Amino acid sequence: MKKWLLVLFSMLLLAACSDSSEQPTAKLIEHPDKDVQGVVDMTDKELYASLLYNAGSDSYLILNSTGTPTVTLKEDGEDLHISIADEETAGDTKSSVFGISTENDYDTIHLFKNDEEIAFDIWYGQQ
Repeated sequence: MKKWLLVLFSMLLLAACSDSSEQPTAKLIEHPDKDVQGVVDMTDKELYASLLYNAGSDSYLILNSTGTPTVTLKEDGEDLHISIADEETAGDTKSSVFGISTENDYDTIHLFKNDEEIAFDIWYGQQ
């Protein structure tokens, strides 16, 4: 009986200590819906990055680039770090939209392009 209680207690302890929150993810969206496309159309094409932020829900990162950017995300406590790798080339600027899935609200969002922190526009959406 004591062994079963020890096993049950261990399982409860492990379940309580496990982190069930998912890490944020970023995915390129080839064809954004009309609401997101409306924001893309309103963004300043001279500005490299804009963020359509929905706290605790899907957000969207809009990048204006001549290259093919890739995006990675990392949580650091109450901060979200968005890292962009982008080697721009000669040619026309195009907008890329990345869907960002998060479960958390963040105090601060930092955006890095090729390891250098950059400024960005932010648009607030509603869930």
